[in-house]
Amino acid sequence: MRPWTERLPERLAFELAEFERLAPGFTADQDELARHQRLVMHGGIERDGSSIPARVVYPDSFPYMRPEVYAPELALQRHFNPFDGNLCLLDRSTREWDTSDSGAWLIATRLPELLALLAQGGQALRAGEAPQGEPLTSFLTTFTGAALFFAQETIEVPERLVSGTLELGLGMASPVAGALRAAVISVRSSKQAPGGQWRSEPAPERLASRFQATRIAIPWVRLDELPGTRDTDAFIDLAREVSPEAAAPRWLPAQLGQIAPLALLVPEEVRQGEIEQTWVLAVRVRPPSGVRGAPTAYLLRGERLSIADLHARTPALAGIENRAVSLVGLGALGAPTAMELARTQLGTLKMLDKDVLEVGNIVRWSFGLSSVGAPKAAILAEQIQLQYPFTNATGYTQHIGAPTSTNSEARESEVLTAFLEDSDLLIDATGEIGVSQLLADLAREQRTPMLCAWGTEGGWGGAVAELRPEQGGGCWFCLQIAIDEESVPAPPAEPGGLVQPRGCGAPTFTGSSFDMLEIVAQTLRCARRMLLEPPRRSSVHLCSMRSRDGRELAAPVWETLTLDPQPRCPYCHVDA
Repeated sequence: MRPWTERLPERLAFELAEFERLAPGFTADQDELARHQRLVMHGGIERDGSSIPARVVYPDSFPYMRPEVYAPELALQRHFNPFDGNLCLLDRSTREWDTSDSGAWLIATRLPELLALLAQGGQALRAGEAPQGEPLTSFLTTFTGAALFFAQETIEVPERLVSGTLELGLGMASPVAGALRAAVISVRSSKQAPGGQWRSEPAPERLASRFQATRIAIPWVRLDELPGTRDTDAFIDLAREVSPEAAAPRWLPAQLGQIAPLALLVPEEVRQGEIEQTWVLAVRVRPPSGVRGAPTAYLLRGERLSIADLHARTPALAGIENRAVSLVGLGALGAPTAMELARTQLGTLKMLDKDVLEVGNIVRWSFGLSSVGAPKAAILAEQIQLQYPFTNATGYTQHIGAPTSTNSEARESEVLTAFLEDSDLLIDATGEIGVSQLLADLAREQRTPMLCAWGTEGGWGGAVAELRPEQGGGCWFCLQIAIDEESVPAPPAEPGGLVQPRGCGAPTFTGSSFDMLEIVAQTLRCARRMLLEPPRRSSVHLCSMRSRDGRELAAPVWETLTLDPQPRCPYCHVDA
């Protein structure tokens, strides 16, 4: 793509003319325009009788994206990046910028409006600005491969405390030299703290257990404000003014070198008008002894990792962290269902499947070549434990129906007991009628609601059944009778839609992963209802992605049927 100044010469002329009309004190940087085809306007902003230097920098994506206005010497308390000096003249959303707007309009109209609002302050400012907080640490530059997590318990430090020791738990290593990946485990005050020594509540076990490879103690210092620079030394120097002893971190061994981290407790606005503390690490890095390389340093912004913060994006899932699900069948439906359940922050997920991942599976499975040869249940449990700390995931690799031949083998009765124990919901995605019938019997004995999901050959359709016999609805056996009698019609399926790929031990259905994801999404919606909402009667949701003659529909079509107890069901005992 050519620079916009070349592609849109008429727009360049318009922008320059608008500055002459609205902000005549601004002139174009001719060197930038000639050498780099980049428009940068220089001028001054009048404030309190003084002219403050400013510049307007246009992005290559102009006019689709807005220019940025920089005026570092303004040093505003709000709507201002303290590190780079650019002004927040519009809401961050690109909807706030119209392609007909100009850079001169930002200077002549939006800037005076902002300065007037800031001068009024109070309720006028609150009403006139976008309803969002300005967390200043979000302006810190990210260091590749590094991450710091903390729970709410570790930032609730009494105001009287200004320094102490922080315990970090190290987890997964980063391949980048000196890139720290850690969680704040607990916080202590210094021994000489006024009012006596203090220690925070520890981070929740579900978080702390993911970061127990190594535990290190580092100093921490409270800062009342951030320095207006990203220079790590400036942060450390400011901390030394508060506590010379605490701001002298020791060197520790780390991945591909040594690090000396210092924790800083700083205030920032987390929502409009709401100030909370947050953690920032100032990390110095040096190569191992005897290895050439210059020392480096970086600032690492802490990220809140708690159930409440995660559910801020998914409020309808609040409470699911206290629920347990048993999921059987980890194929094209079950594997993505497992991963989606982990993303909900489900408290406990137990998964059961007999299969080892084969290379042909990767066209519609959650992971690819690196997982081939490993049991599906083990792969998913490992990944969920690694990526989603608030979900306790367990995988069971068991062939249901295979007789036990040695005393060393796990008895399937023992495996199934552990698999189903204390579950709030059983999800069946096996597509195996015998396994489903066995599990349905066990679920009925334990009065556990059951959710069945299946897709059809060719990816033409599928179904999800919510089974709540304890609420007077139909059970799994009622579902089979209704399907047999066609009161619950079978979803569309491709005739002959089975194939045995070369080398595969059994035929499998044809169909793409993205067609199956339609069924997965409905399975998750039903699971949320069954876990978190008041009980309702049994129902079956039927999906058609093609007509019965194979014509692809413009969009999937869903139909919901109520499943009542069936007269022929041996368990519901409804008279004919």
